[in-house]
Amino acid sequence: MCQGRGGPCRGRPAAIPPAYPRLDGLDEAPAAHRPWLELLREAGLQSVVSLPLRTRTGELLGMLALFYPWTAMPGEAEIGILQLLAHQAGDYLERQDYHRAVAENEERLRLFLGATSEVVYCMGPDWSEIRHLQGRGFLPDVHAPTDHWMGRYIPDQDQPAVRQAIREAVEQKSVFEMEHPVIRVDGSMGWAHSRAMPVLDADGEVVEWFGAASDITARKEAEQALRLSQQRYHTLFDSIDEGYCVIRMEFDAEGKGSDYIFLEVNQAFERHTGIQDAVGRSMRAIAPEHEEWWFEVYGEIAKTGESRRFEFPAEALNRYYDVYAFRIGAPGEHQVAVLFKDISERQRFELEQRQASQRKDEFLAILAHELRNPLAPVRSGLNVLQLSQGTPPPWPGCCRCCSARSTTWCAWSMTCSRSRASPAARSSCGPNRWSWPRRCMARSIPAGRCWTRATTVWCWTCRAKS
Repeated sequence: MCQGRGGPCRGRPAAIPPAYPRLDGLDEAPAAHRPWLELLREAGLQSVVSLPLRTRTGELLGMLALFYPWTAMPGEAEIGILQLLAHQAGDYLERQDYHRAVAENEERLRLFLGATSEVVYCMGPDWSEIRHLQGRGFLPDVHAPTDHWMGRYIPDQDQPAVRQAIREAVEQKSVFEMEHPVIRVDGSMGWAHSRAMPVLDADGEVVEWFGAASDITARKEAEQALRLSQQRYHTLFDSIDEGYCVIRMEFDAEGKGSDYIFLEVNQAFERHTGIQDAVGRSMRAIAPEHEEWWFEVYGEIAKTGESRRFEFPAEALNRYYDVYAFRIGAPGEHQVAVLFKDISERQRFELEQRQASQRKDEFLAILAHELRNPLAPVRSGLNVLQLSQGTPPPWPGCCRCCSARSTTWCAWSMTCSRSRASPAARSSCGPNRWSWPRRCMARSIPAGRCWTRATTVWCWTCRAKS
């Protein structure tokens, strides 16, 4: 008897062996649960011929069995017919498995396409015609093959680039993938990301292309807006006169700022600092003697997020800076933006101005001291001369140290100092005459008009008592 599935039977009949012993508990079991050989003997079958059913590749699909009610040997013609029947049955079963697999795949594809929001399409071998397109409200649908699709979906100015990408994919039988502008179902302009795979036949030739496209209009618009924003930023970034840089702080074990790395600089940065090719380099590497104060301040700004404005020298760079620093980005990024200006020339000018003002004040103080008593030597000489001759002053009430003639010349520049005058002198000077030029002369100004205290007259010129 044939064993089946590669057993020793080669299409020859075999007698059915005696019935197998019944298993305990199966005497009353249904026929479906009884040994099949026993069922065959009960049916009166005495022999069987079995042939394997195989695919064209030799894969075993099953067995074809022919049972006889007697023990007999089929002839060669009968065996040949049975073998042909087994071969045809194998082909039929193989085709049925193929069609069943195709149907299952098509059903899965249908369910997938129904669930996805992607645009799906089918193109001819050379992309000259579009056979099917399901636009999903993004592109116009196509239900029948047409070769007028390029102008319907692709703007004129973008068609050469799309045709070139299609030509390369067809020549190489490779995947077509491209982001390109499209004309949407409402006639407006949009963007699509398209990807198509070639379907090859048994000879390796392209039969058709199956692809999908997604709407990326929102992403492209966002990218365009971002590019415009970045362009405006860099235009402003490079047009300002002040230096600008973005740094990333580094901290030591104690959490203090120890160094910073330049991430971005503008065109004015080099002019204000003298540092070339700063991006990617650390300040410690550029200027090892840079003051610790800078690292501490920037570290605090990176941690706290509190902006600061200050003026401070950078001795290592031999410059003086006006700085405004603030944190940018997430706190964990430790990035600080610095807007600064080199004010070294202004600082030097202000220092020179202060020094010049100090020298001027010193000169005026010396000059005021000298002008306060310019004829002191002359008065001393006259006093000595008068004393040696025993001649009293010509006019009463005038200074014994100054003659009337000398007083006429020396008293022009003297002023009345109300703060030094006695009450009587203050009353004689009047409330609105705190100081004025006057001659210390008896003829023009009475003695009472001079600086008086009781009966003592003080000379405006030499402060001597008369």
